[in-house]
Amino acid sequence: MEPNEIIEQIKEYIAKGKTEKALEALVEYTKENNLPTHDEAILLSGQFSQWKRENMLGVQQSHSELRRIEMTMMDILQGNQDVYKESSVAKKKSESPKPIVTSPTTSNSSDSNMGKIIAGVIAVAAIALAIWYFSSKGGDGATDQEDVTKTETTTPPSTPGTSTTTTTPPSQPNTSGVPAPSPLPIKPGQELQVDVPYKTANGDYYLMFQADGNVVVKTTEEESFRWGSMQAGAGMERIPSRVVMQNDGNFVLYAPDESFIWGTMSTVPGSTLAITYEGNLQVVAPNGSVVWEGSRE
Repeated sequence: MEPNEIIEQIKEYIAKGKTEKALEALVEYTKENNLPTHDEAILLSGQFSQWKRENMLGVQQSHSELRRIEMTMMDILQGNQDVYKESSVAKKKSESPKPIVTSPTTSNSSDSNMGKIIAGVIAVAAIALAIWYFSSKGGDGATDQEDVTKTETTTPPSTPGTSTTTTTPPSQPNTSGVPAPSPLPIKPGQELQVDVPYKTANGDYYLMFQADGNVVVKTTEEESFRWGSMQAGAGMERIPSRVVMQNDGNFVLYAPDESFIWGTMSTVPGSTLAITYEGNLQVVAPNGSVVWEGSRE
């Protein structure tokens, strides 16, 4: 099935209210085509699973959350469909046959001979002009060299007993020293760097391993606190030196001696660490389900 047909099928699922089926198809489609929106599709699937689970437990749910998930899916599909259209147009242009240009035959041999004579004259004139140009440049170069020599020989000697110190200004650094932000989610096997903000796609929240050892979630604009590892049970007795999203699905803080300090205790291999649009830290399984979520402390 062509990518455009798959996109239309997913839209049809959404129109019929089959949100779960549409999400499954979207996750599979973005994975098979190695699209950059695959991580966002997984996150949406996890949010829908949470919404569905709470709905089944009797927790009153707002339909606006479901509509938001469906609208986000439509945005992802629209972006992918635009890319597909552009690639199709480019492919058609590259495959279109090039026009065959035929040079008109010359019936008059005298005109052809005259053209050859004119071309020869122009070529000779061009060669003569080039010889004159490079000859004049050579003379100018010699004059410039003589001027430089004269300037060097007429430089007055330095006064005895004094020394001249030339101070070379230090080169400017290429960066300001502020770590560049990195995107979420945190992938399996990835370690957090100290004081580097890992931002959400919309830029509203970020995750950071602070120099004081606390792993926090904060808002970007107001820097307001949302979640912290010390407040969630890691404590302040031991400061972690390494924070990693392990391949086995566990998000762990380690001490300098590699002893365990705190972890999410999630055990689904291949899980990623992400932040929702509401600012909640989650461990998300490869199928999009939420394995662990940090409550706001």
